[in-house]
Amino acid sequence: MNLQENINRIKEVMGIINEQAQVETVSHIITQPYPNPNWDTVHGFSLKASDSDLEDKVGLKLKSGNYNIDDVNISTYVEGNKIITEANVYFIPNSTNPHKYFTTRGSIGPEGSDYINRHDKQVSGLDDRLKAYYKSNNVKTFGPFQIRINNTGYAYKQSFFAIEGTPTSTNQQTPTNTSNATTPITIKANSMDELRTNLKTKTMNISIDPNTITFNSSDFSVSFNPGNTMIKSMSIIYDNEEQLDNRITNILLPKNPTMVVAKKDTSNPALQWAIVYFT
Repeated sequence: MNLQENINRIKEVMGIINEQAQVETVSHIITQPYPNPNWDTVHGFSLKASDSDLEDKVGLKLKSGNYNIDDVNISTYVEGNKIITEANVYFIPNSTNPHKYFTTRGSIGPEGSDYINRHDKQVSGLDDRLKAYYKSNNVKTFGPFQIRINNTGYAYKQSFFAIEGTPTSTNQQTPTNTSNATTPITIKANSMDELRTNLKTKTMNISIDPNTITFNSSDFSVSFNPGNTMIKSMSIIYDNEEQLDNRITNILLPKNPTMVVAKKDTSNPALQWAIVYFT
């Protein structure tokens, strides 16, 4: 090997090292008690079930600079009396065609149930809907991942989507973190229908902390803190026929690709509800 070949080889190796050094990671972990977890929370990558909400954290990272999502890894396992879900999202710099939005869709259920079909129905045509909504030229899909949770009889199927957007200029600053704001915003009504209307009109184009959302059915009120998640609006979905999950999975999410379920309670058959927002 001559001198020039040696130089080229050194440059090549150094380029690989520099590229590897630029990889950044956002991590996610949710821990639930076992054997009686909330199974929706087990794959709660966007259910706002934890302070380590993956969809929010990745979204903030993408908006803080110019990056592409390079890879996504997820796993769920039982350890003693806990069931643990972990995820890592890897970023590389890209100032030409950066990803600016991130979302996920998935379904969980007993092995042999229809969770696979429910996932597939959610993501069918989702790429095109995301492109149209965000006016984007490209959507990169990670997955689908089929995760069998050993010794539980449960499994889930999950897909992640990174959407290209306009590069952030160097003089744009990262949004200030206001998730620790102490003054919550409360929206009240005299009925569920009125609450849904009030949420839509009073939460347009604001920034919230989804982890602080609460719903009080006794006085028809929803409260939340200001935060870093920019939303188009918020709404409440409710059901008294034990069909809430079915409506969300099979009807609402396919029609509204940017809808995120923030909080949900299906424990009371007389009033199942979910607080959702749109990004």
